Amino acid sequence: MSAEISREAARRFVAGSAWKNANTVVGTETDGSVHLVLYGKSVARRHNGVVEFNNQGYLSKTTKDRLNAVGVHYGVSVQQVKYTWYVTTKEGREEMPANQWVLVYGTPMAYLAKQLRD
Repeated sequence: MSAEISREAARRFVAGSAWKNANTVVGTETDGSVHLVLYGKSVARRHNGVVEFNNQGYLSKTTKDRLNAVGVHYGVSVQQVKYTWYVTTKEGREEMPANQWVLVYGTPMAYLAKQLRD
């Protein structure tokens, strides 16, 4: 059941359509951004061609499953090695810090512009 929820949430995230099932919500904002929310915390967001992940400090299998389901659509994956999370993109693999947004897809300039606006 969890894998089905992850796949449907990812599909809705990519499509930008609101959806809810159990502990997972895909929400859209008036500015065009899309959020994948798990247990009330946004773990993935997309805006202006930029996708970011944040485990919100929850290093759980469910969080990793939701992020990896989204990542399939962007060529990104999240792995855990000895209690440390890593995100792998086309640029390589880097440690994924807890409670921080990590750029996983998109143009770095769009990402920087977004960070300046926030």
